[in-house]
Amino acid sequence: MNSYLLLSTLFFGQAACIAAVAKPMKQKQYVMEGVKLNLPPEMFTTKTSPGPDFDIYTFKSSDVVILQVYAGLNPEFPSESAPANNVRTIEINRLLLKNHVWTDSMGISRECLLDMRKYGTHTILHFYYNHLNAHFANVADKILSTLEKK
Repeated sequence: MNSYLLLSTLFFGQAACIAAVAKPMKQKQYVMEGVKLNLPPEMFTTKTSPGPDFDIYTFKSSDVVILQVYAGLNPEFPSESAPANNVRTIEINRLLLKNHVWTDSMGISRECLLDMRKYGTHTILHFYYNHLNAHFANVADKILSTLEKK
């Protein structure tokens, strides 16, 4: 249940030893595009189709966009706004994703790319958040840590 703690460790390169264990939070499951995620109960989602061949999923808490997902075949990864950092491969629940994270004066940003064609679904998922404070970035990272193949 606390896999997100290890994921945060992998994302940010912190020490592998974690002193405190977070309380389990009530979650609701969200299924999309061949994957499932666990969301906090206060999170709500929308799906838009701005183009004929892709969708955008938005996960919000109150008025704050916590996480967005592009689902299609032509993602922009890393985005043009991302600095020239190293993109590295991470594993979340046996799924391999390309990961890119950075911090600037406006907050923390992350992009993760999951090519679902490797797992039998005809789409690419580009998870991202931009300029979040540490609290909301942690919420997004906890959601990402629950990512599983459906």
